[in-house]
Amino acid sequence: MTQAETTPAPPTAPAPVPVPAAGHRWSPVLAVALATFTVVSSEMMPVGLLTPMSDSLGVSAGTTGLTLTITGLMVLATIDSPSWTVAAPVG
Repeated sequence: MTQAETTPAPPTAPAPVPVPAAGHRWSPVLAVALATFTVVSSEMMPVGLLTPMSDSLGVSAGTTGLTLTITGLMVLATIDSPSWTVAAPVG
């Protein structure tokens, strides 16, 4: 044999993954749940209050409904804003 034979090294076990404490594992889930509750409440609660709001403001229900449209447009602007920075010309 002119070539030296090499034996492969035995496989090593992967490094153990640290496990977070029980309370900290649920923190991200609770944060998402709270954010979802806040957004849905702020979007859907005014729908049930449109008629009383329009009566107290002295405007039509359609005009009062525009408040939800404006809120939706702000959400769209917030979600779409990262693409504005990517599409902005440099220089």
